[in-house]
Amino acid sequence: MKIKTKAVYPPIPCRDYDWCAWHEEFEERDWLAWAGWGASEKEAIADLERIDRERAEAEIEQSKNIPRNLAHLRQCIAGWKGEP
Repeated sequence: MKIKTKAVYPPIPCRDYDWCAWHEEFEERDWLAWAGWGASEKEAIADLERIDRERAEAEIEQSKNIPRNLAHLRQCIAGWKGEP
């Protein structure tokens, strides 16, 4: 994915969020939800990469729970049907 950056310089006294980085593919959607921020372009890209890693780790962890969730769903359905 192509990363785009921009010097934003928001009107706040803190200079920690002067740069923004995002994936070009997310421009059509709410790209701010997936943006990295930093005092420099390099920091903003590093923050975006951290967000990407955390999102990937969460997706892996969530996929591990799918079999457990399906088993629980089957138990609930069986209970509704009056099955043991």
